[in-house]
Amino acid sequence: MYYYGCSTGGAQGFALAQYHPDVFDGIVAGSPGNYYSHLILSFLWNGLNSDVTGAFLDQNALEFARAAVVKACDTIDSVADGVIEDPTKCRFDVNRLECKPSQDPVFDNSTVCLTSAQVKNVQQFYAGPGEKVYPGFAKGGESEWMPQETSLYLEYGVPILQNLVFKNLSYDYNTFSFGSDVRVVDKTATPLISATSPDLSAFKYRGGKLITFQGWADAYNAPFWPIQQRNEAEAIFGRGLDSFYRLFMVPGGGHCGGAPSYPQVPGTYQTLDALLPWVEQGKAPSYVLATKPADGSNTTKRLCPYPKVAVYQGGSTSSYTSYRCE
Repeated sequence: MYYYGCSTGGAQGFALAQYHPDVFDGIVAGSPGNYYSHLILSFLWNGLNSDVTGAFLDQNALEFARAAVVKACDTIDSVADGVIEDPTKCRFDVNRLECKPSQDPVFDNSTVCLTSAQVKNVQQFYAGPGEKVYPGFAKGGESEWMPQETSLYLEYGVPILQNLVFKNLSYDYNTFSFGSDVRVVDKTATPLISATSPDLSAFKYRGGKLITFQGWADAYNAPFWPIQQRNEAEAIFGRGLDSFYRLFMVPGGGHCGGAPSYPQVPGTYQTLDALLPWVEQGKAPSYVLATKPADGSNTTKRLCPYPKVAVYQGGSTSSYTSYRCE
């Protein structure tokens, strides 16, 4: 029996492994929103910071920031493909994009620099609301942030705070405290809408296998969350974690597939092709094949089990066979 789900479906995959470990033999849980009560706080954090006077980044400004980051960090992996293989190794300082005194941030209808308020907003995106609340977003995904700035906090965060957490439809979300009010969220909402226990012992011991994947340029889920979740599980199982639970990060990947600003990145992940031999033959996946980029090219990508990354070995840079997971 197999389960495949992404986003809320990814959250449900983790809930199945945690609460119903005997139902499925193999689970794919992509872009998992399984810390849903805190995911909506991530939305609120980014929305409120973007609503500060002068801090909002229009799409032109987001693409300007993304272009600068990618230019600085694209070739860290020795391949110039317009994608940052491992954003954790990108040391680009966004302060370099701040406008000089008296400089106009827009020239000839194009963004040429960021205001100090915009720079701070980008830094807040990277930082997130705090390690104990939710991690931040990765460098290289800036051009995907518009939903965070404009809609997600209003469509998801505010209704949950008003209806479930504070039970007050007049509650002013601008008054939310990322200090004291997080405890209220954890008391009222987290037990009902989150499934974050890293102790999946029951699922492991009955032979279950779990694959999760996460795009580094996800517009919705901060990509460092699945890494944090995996690391918490590793603290329990140690090296034994890889025997039943593997995370595959997708450079330039979006939410449950391709990111619009990375059309050259394969957006279809052959996770079930990796899961079935693992469950039925005991062949653990050393990689997941990614295919079908939006630009229509034949580019394929080798997705590696975290913390490994794809390292170029020579040959065509657009073929997964030219890379090895190290």
